[in-house]
Amino acid sequence: ANAFTTASRDDDDDDDDPATAKKKRLTCEVWMKRDTRVVGLTVAYAYAENESWLFDYADLRKLNFDDQEFAEDAPYDQARRPIYDPHPYLSREDPVLQLTLPGAITFAFPRTLADDACKGIVSLDWTHGDQRSQVDRVFDTPDASLASFEVTDTLAEPPNNAKP
Repeated sequence: ANAFTTASRDDDDDDDDPATAKKKRLTCEVWMKRDTRVVGLTVAYAYAENESWLFDYADLRKLNFDDQEFAEDAPYDQARRPIYDPHPYLSREDPVLQLTLPGAITFAFPRTLADDACKGIVSLDWTHGDQRSQVDRVFDTPDASLASFEVTDTLAEPPNNAKP
């Protein structure tokens, strides 16, 4: 799969001093393309007064699909699986939001981010045909600067003769 990512941090308060201004919204996007089909996920956090970032919204977009094709991408019972290769940031004690949708899409990210550490990840896992792909956007700073970007492609179902 081809993939790309973006991030932004908005500064909406009236404080003109960058040293003391609090940023109000942190947004990360991951996009994945296979053939002509594209799946994109935006995850936004809003700054809270307790010096942490709280999950605000997620927006999943699919391009170049008709609804029937998307629904049949993988049967829902087979698609109900967790992220293929969870990043350690998804294994911390902090609460994680993970959602599995029809169309063989699963996404996961932390529900909150501490402002001092702000270690986060946005993971998107999509099975399309015989391929399963996962994109992980990892950030370690409160401005969501890219720490790493990983794309994993594998077979949707391992061959019958594969060793566990």
